[in-house]
Amino acid sequence: MGPPAIVKLDDALEGVTRLGLDTSPLIYFVERNPKYLDLVREIIRRVDVGEIEARSSVVTRRGTHQAKQSGNADIEAQYSSLLLKSRNFALLPIGIEIDVIAADLRARYNIRTPDALQIAAE
Repeated sequence: MGPPAIVKLDDALEGVTRLGLDTSPLIYFVERNPKYLDLVREIIRRVDVGEIEARSSVVTRRGTHQAKQSGNADIEAQYSSLLLKSRNFALLPIGIEIDVIAADLRARYNIRTPDALQIAAE
């Protein structure tokens, strides 16, 4: 995966200062998915140094609970640290206003509820 993925990422993120992250890229990063690790590592690096502000919702935290269910305390701690202590990263709550927007998105675009909540929270 080296430089070609980074060049494409540079193009994709040109002018981007804030980025909404879904659960999957964070799972790829923490669990070191070989197919996507280089790409998500570069995104996380850009967030860490402040080039990009990242956001996600508490839906992401829910999506990473499989580590807790499997009893993998190390992976669970890595998720908690990434989601709750990372620089330039905000984990957004979901209140009634977000829920209303998500319901509208779900009805309009026929998307899954977790995806609608993620999009609405941003």
